Amino acid sequence: MPRKNSDRQVNVDGVEYTLSRRDYDLLYDILTRARILKNEKLTETRAKRLLADLYPNVLYYNHDTGMWNRRVYNGYDIEWQDVATKFSKDLKAVLERVPVFGNFYELVANIIITVDGDVFSGNGRWVDNVRYSPNGAGVLGNMIVRNKKYKNLELWNKSSWLGVDIYAGARDAVCCGAAGFAVDGASVARFQEALLAARNR
Repeated sequence: MPRKNSDRQVNVDGVEYTLSRRDYDLLYDILTRARILKNEKLTETRAKRLLADLYPNVLYYNHDTGMWNRRVYNGYDIEWQDVATKFSKDLKAVLERVPVFGNFYELVANIIITVDGDVFSGNGRWVDNVRYSPNGAGVLGNMIVRNKKYKNLELWNKSSWLGVDIYAGARDAVCCGAAGFAVDGASVARFQEALLAARNR
């Protein structure tokens, strides 16, 4: 029998199922209210859902896998990636020792995106309506966190990204931006305060 246009396909443990739209909506509703028993891991698919349209244009370090999502960003090799990895691990360790963060969340990914100078509003200042620029010298940051109570992944600030720096050019933004976000988040009190206050905005 041909599949109705309203039917939805669902993959569960490698097995494909076809559900009516009504059953699909019911299943979706149940799953959104269900408590996750195991920690949700950051996969490429999950990152795409969390970051939506910005996903193809970001650079992030995945603490679950211990890997960056890419080795080339905006056409440049990411130099000093080992240094940025060390600083990313430092950021995770520092934030998770801060009670207002660590009691409730784990850092799963620290993320940057490059923007033009007119979008960047200053170090430690939140930017709404982020517009990615492949030639941008400005860098904004955000995080994906794991909610310890529900064990699910969340984008730290869904509507805004935090200003990191404006670099000498696009290449420097790629080379230094990820490390800059991690260093400021771990060691600059004003920046860290702004980062952690995002949940109260």
